Parts: sequence; structure tokens; C-alpha cells
Amino acid sequence: MDPQTINIVKFLIKETPIGNLKSVIDSLKILVGFEVIDSNEVKNEILKYEKDHLKHINIGDDKIVLSDNTSDENGNFYDQFLKLKVNPIPNSDNVDKLETIEVENDTLRDLLYSKFKIYKDKNFKSEITSINGKFKF
Repeated sequence: MDPQTINIVKFLIKETPIGNLKSVIDSLKILVGFEVIDSNEVKNEILKYEKDHLKHINIGDDKIVLSDNTSDENGNFYDQFLKLKVNPIPNSDNVDKLETIEVENDTLRDLLYSKFKIYKDKNFKSEITSINGKFKF
């Protein structure tokens, strides 16, 4: 694959307005071909875009937020409260892997989460909001 084409595609993805990623990627598939979009470099750029824009992945009735605070260097995302580790498929609402994880009991973290949840449920639309993060004290 031509490195210049990949750099242009990555730039276009990075500069895509919120809410338009799917249509931009569909157009890029037509313009440059599926194999470029399916390259690891481009998939990583899509995942970075989704993290930067705090995309939500639905897991049952709950959501996991894709962000720097919930990810590791291997492309996995964690939710301490749902006790899940997921590996999302870039530009999709699906996950490649879903695992249950062990989380240390922490009463302060759990108390904060329950208070945040009450506040969120009272003040925000449930279908577009979520609470997540790394709580380390």
C-alpha cells in the first residue's frame, strides 16, 4: 500500500466532523479501496478518532466509553463498574472480544459511582450518556 495514500486517508479521518465518520469511511472505500481502509494503520486511526470523540459501545443496557482513561496500549477498553474488558471493532458498534475482569473492591469508588449515576439519570438522557473512568486514589 502506498504510504502517501494511507497518510491522506488518516488525515481525512482525523479531520472528519463528529457524526460523519461512517459516511466518510464509506466514501474512502470507494475512492481508495477496501484494502487501504482495512489496514492496521487506518484502523488504529479510526479507533483514535473514536476515543477522541468518546464513542459509546452498547453492552446490553449499559455503555462503555471509548477514551484514553478507559483504554490500555493494546486497544482494550475497561469498565470497572461493569467489570468488563472489551476490544471494539473500529467503525462499528460491535466488539471483537468481551471478557469479565476482576476488580478490587473499593467502597469510595463504588460510592462515587452510585452518586454519579443518580446525578446522570436525573439530569441527562440515558441513551446518550454514560459514566466511566479510572478511579485511583
